[in-house]
Amino acid sequence: MWICRNRDEKGPEGCSMKAVDEEKLKKAFVRMVNRQIKDTDKFISRMLENIEKVFTEKANSVDVAAIDKRFNELREEMERLVKLNVKANLDADIYGEEYARITNEMEELRQQRSAFTQAEFKRKDTLSRVKEIEKMLRGQEIVKEFDDDLFTALVEQIRIKSLVEVVFVFKAGLEVRDIL
Repeated sequence: MWICRNRDEKGPEGCSMKAVDEEKLKKAFVRMVNRQIKDTDKFISRMLENIEKVFTEKANSVDVAAIDKRFNELREEMERLVKLNVKANLDADIYGEEYARITNEMEELRQQRSAFTQAEFKRKDTLSRVKEIEKMLRGQEIVKEFDDDLFTALVEQIRIKSLVEVVFVFKAGLEVRDIL
């Protein structure tokens, strides 16, 4: 039996959903994976479109070239400020404020650039997972019974929507619904 995590941790008041029979989940997985095997091209295409859509939206919200350009401008501005301070011995408060302003903006830009880089690494990792899933599905015969290794290789999470509906979340992020 599978039960809601909240119900397991907090008791019946934590979640009102009743337990779901594991055999029903296994049968739902077999049906779902067989549909994906029969139409692997469409399934892989949907996963790739989903990945590209999500990451393209994120990438479009960040102009990496502008970040890099502004960061270099600030680095040059910092060099000029330090040189000016060495030559003219600026007021400590004014120098400190300018130094802090430039440093803070540079740190914000570093964080934005880092977030973009991490997102790009995640995109590449997810695409790699899709290729692994595709390779596995293309080499897979129709599944006659639940295969624990196949399940572990494909599915990251199961969400029980109701006593009759389940969502399998693939490791590449795509969600596929099935009936229990």
